[in-house]
Amino acid sequence: MIFQPPYSPEVNPAERVFEELRRAIEGQVYDRLEEKVARVEEELHRLAAEPERVRRLTGWSWIQKAWAGLPP
Repeated sequence: MIFQPPYSPEVNPAERVFEELRRAIEGQVYDRLEEKVARVEEELHRLAAEPERVRRLTGWSWIQKAWAGLPP
């Protein structure tokens, strides 16, 4: 079991990924929902291709400590 700090969005690692996603797609006008979905998927593929970037966004010290303490 990995204990996490009390809930708040700023300590939820996934929120950092969502911030990057929003930064990439918001502020644009899409004529159709399908266009926005395609843009989201494009950005998700970009993030998936950059695991080190995702680690920097989500790998806070308390997460790294907990991960290091897990059995192999």
